[in-house]
Amino acid sequence: MNGQIPADALRVIEEAAAQAAVEIYHVESSGRTLRVQIDSAEGVSLDACTSFSRALASALDRSDAIPARYFLEVSSPGVERHLYRPAHYARVLGRDLSVRTHAGALQGRLVRADARSLTLLVSDREEQVETIVGYDEIRSARVRVPDTELFSRHKETETTR
Repeated sequence: MNGQIPADALRVIEEAAAQAAVEIYHVESSGRTLRVQIDSAEGVSLDACTSFSRALASALDRSDAIPARYFLEVSSPGVERHLYRPAHYARVLGRDLSVRTHAGALQGRLVRADARSLTLLVSDREEQVETIVGYDEIRSARVRVPDTELFSRHKETETTR
């Protein structure tokens, strides 16, 4: 595979996702590993990943879309998900992002996302500045979840005991 995913394999992945009522968030390969991230409006449970992994493995094996031995990894994109397409950015409006561009790194709140660019509200000393970044300038981007948000539910549970 080595980075390239055969078109037949992509078709099988998309068909399996449609049957399982999940969305393919991202697909990549590295060496002999095929990584498939799935998502849905309700989120993705471990059981959903396991079930989809089994169904997808069977479908890929039956189709022989990947002729060599491979390892299949199925997961959700996670809380601090990487963003790959404009639609991914549109779903996380109002969230904090960490964006690496060819010119450097930015962190800010996503306030706009359209087909060509995103707009971040970036803190610059004591003021907030809107910064527009074209998708073609982005090397990588992910949602940032502050520790206080990640652990707030845990703390609430501890204090109610």
